[in-house]
Amino acid sequence: RDSRVVLYRMAVLLLVAPFSFNVGMRAPVSIAPSSLRMVAAPAPELVESALKTVSLSNAAGDSVTVYTFGACITSYVKGGTDVLAVRPDAKLDGSKPISGGIP
Repeated sequence: RDSRVVLYRMAVLLLVAPFSFNVGMRAPVSIAPSSLRMVAAPAPELVESALKTVSLSNAAGDSVTVYTFGACITSYVKGGTDVLAVRPDAKLDGSKPISGGIP
């Protein structure tokens, strides 16, 4: 719970960073956008030149396929029918976020 509160406060701070704001009875504080650092996201994990996936199935034969890149569920087969849709032109090579499925 404490880590969620800290993350929430950090997110709020980042959202209002370009603006001045008051904290309690203190004088207004202004944070220059130049003081914030952008950090590059890690490269997606590849397995034999394809994005890494995790597949799960149950005793009834239902299955799910999850790409670890963005934790995107791209397939859920229930009773032999895939009930999720992924755009036919979706990039599954890590160059762009996956279009479709459940993010």
